[in-house]
Amino acid sequence: MIVPIYAKVSFDTTKNKPALGLVAKIDGKAIDFSYATIGEYFIGENDKIVTIIVLYVKSEIRHSLMGGKVALKLFKVVKQIAKKEKVKHMLTHVISGANISLTDRFFRKIGAKTLGGNYAFKL
Repeated sequence: MIVPIYAKVSFDTTKNKPALGLVAKIDGKAIDFSYATIGEYFIGENDKIVTIIVLYVKSEIRHSLMGGKVALKLFKVVKQIAKKEKVKHMLTHVISGANISLTDRFFRKIGAKTLGGNYAFKL
């Protein structure tokens, strides 16, 4: 079995909001990535949170055993970094609109609770 190797790239998106980019590669080809921000919640102070903006697995492997493993590994790496940064909560946005029931099952299985919902407007 091929084990993905994660490359962490840390950079700033705004003056006070660091971000984290992670990419997994197999045989030099990217198979998944995550992009998350780390900072205070917009209505709170002194409690850092991680907001996962994107957790993406290539469609070719998304519904395979390997796809599940790399998605879980990617999530665990973000969580591990968040704990190291003394983050209190992690949030993730589900905005793809594809396979919502599978996405919901994945996040519930790893311990997530629902909080609000996503709404989109076409302009």
